[in-house]
Amino acid sequence: MESSELCVVESASVTMNTKNNRGHIILTHEKDIGNYLNVENIDDCLKHEVLRNPWVPNTIYDFKSELKSGRTRAFRYQWLQENGSWLTYSALEGVKGAFCRICVLFKPSIHRGVQGGFIIKPFNKYKDFHASSKIHLSSNWHTESMSRTKDFMDIMNCKKIIVIEQVNSGLHKEI
Repeated sequence: MESSELCVVESASVTMNTKNNRGHIILTHEKDIGNYLNVENIDDCLKHEVLRNPWVPNTIYDFKSELKSGRTRAFRYQWLQENGSWLTYSALEGVKGAFCRICVLFKPSIHRGVQGGFIIKPFNKYKDFHASSKIHLSSNWHTESMSRTKDFMDIMNCKKIIVIEQVNSGLHKEI
């Protein structure tokens, strides 16, 4: 994509139905981060839109209805407000939980260890949310993804020229 192209993402996004464990239908959205787990080659315009404006459950969303057996602490809407620059919640069946949208969309390479909660599977040990989110934010994985996200956003917002355009510009100057 050339940096001079404009992205047009329809404001009326595709809506999908999924059910919570009480059988209530929940309307989710194409911008639910769960749709992009382990997906390669996401359209740049859609990726840009999901980074800027991800699907967020409404304020009356019933997180307690999604508690797994043996768990007593539910996700809190307040965490989305406090950590909105990176934290996203997915309501899709099978991947319900907290994710780092930066690490999902710009999946970091594995140098050692195993990527888990926030990156390739939902984080849902909510009693450990604060400690685990601090660990995630300081991890090499998150740092790498943040760097790639910043470069991507700079290109998409026309603050940085993509490499091929830089090379072409340099060739034109030499000629």
